[in-house]
Amino acid sequence: MNINLPLIVCAATILAISLGCQDSPEIVQHKIPKSRSGLEALRKKKTKLPAESTTRMAVAIFDTKDATWFFKVNGSQKQVEKTEDQWLALFDSVYFADGQPKWDAPEDWEATGPKPMRFETLVIPDTEPKLEIAISSLGPDQDLLLNVNRWRGQLGLAPATQTSLNSQVIQKESSHGKYVIFDAEGKGSGQMRPPFAGGSPAAGTGVPPNSSGQSEQGIGGIGVGGSPPISGLSYDAPKGWTEGKTSSIVHARLSKNTDEGAVQITIIEMPADINEWEPNAKRWAGQVGLSNQSAEQLAARTSDIKVDGIDGLIIDFAEDIESENALLAGMIKRNDSAWFLKLSGETELVKASRDEFKAFMKSIRF
Repeated sequence: MNINLPLIVCAATILAISLGCQDSPEIVQHKIPKSRSGLEALRKKKTKLPAESTTRMAVAIFDTKDATWFFKVNGSQKQVEKTEDQWLALFDSVYFADGQPKWDAPEDWEATGPKPMRFETLVIPDTEPKLEIAISSLGPDQDLLLNVNRWRGQLGLAPATQTSLNSQVIQKESSHGKYVIFDAEGKGSGQMRPPFAGGSPAAGTGVPPNSSGQSEQGIGGIGVGGSPPISGLSYDAPKGWTEGKTSSIVHARLSKNTDEGAVQITIIEMPADINEWEPNAKRWAGQVGLSNQSAEQLAARTSDIKVDGIDGLIIDFAEDIESENALLAGMIKRNDSAWFLKLSGETELVKASRDEFKAFMKSIRF
């Protein structure tokens, strides 16, 4: 083979000149921060979500002759597990006297008092955000499967069946009697979902998610931006009252604040088949410190009402009570729903607001 040696030497010389005839450069390593490497994002995709992002709910269910009582703790899996010994001890301590629940709670637990749809709220200290035990009741002989599926829906879990129900609850027995615990984890918030109209829960569905799970309503029951209120409900808001947060259960919330305190009106919708008058009347009596009311005593405070042509009952707990807070509560049944109309607040303000509340009830249209 013919090799042109002078030509090769010339080409090599030119290459050396173009490189400056310098030594080979050092290899330099550049460290890329993990936040920009893509590895951190990839690791997050493959790592199991932390316990803080998992919600755990535990509900103790107590059946009594007059009502079914629920003691519910709901929060991050880490917080609920950390306090498990405390709330389990509370569940075991629950007993009933004159139809009302009693319990033994540590002295440093705070009781914040009744709220709409709650008999009492207990706050567990040294938890952030604060972990609560919500105590509430519904009518007696509750459908356990229906309630279990309501809670599973709040956790974003698929509904259970009658066959699998036993695996969803724990049968417990304390020195005071038997009760049942529902205990599960999920990725849902565990917050209240819409009522199961007609007695059928819609597991996994609910109000559009936002920070409060509620929507703001405007004046006279018309939503902000002109949208219609839930269920087509309309009413005339009393002059000087402010409309507040509503939800798929609380259809109206109006309040009036004065130098003497505050008073509130609410309209709440619940399933008709699990709500009867007397158990609710006894529950309201307990909220104003009258826990031992007989059927005759309740009847003496009860009168008839008519709302949009529908007959109902109203009970007045504003007179002859020692509580600082009073209430008037009415109930009507329409189709599959029980509608509760309630005026509550400082006793003197409730008394002064009776006429406004009765005029408000007369203005309601479904």
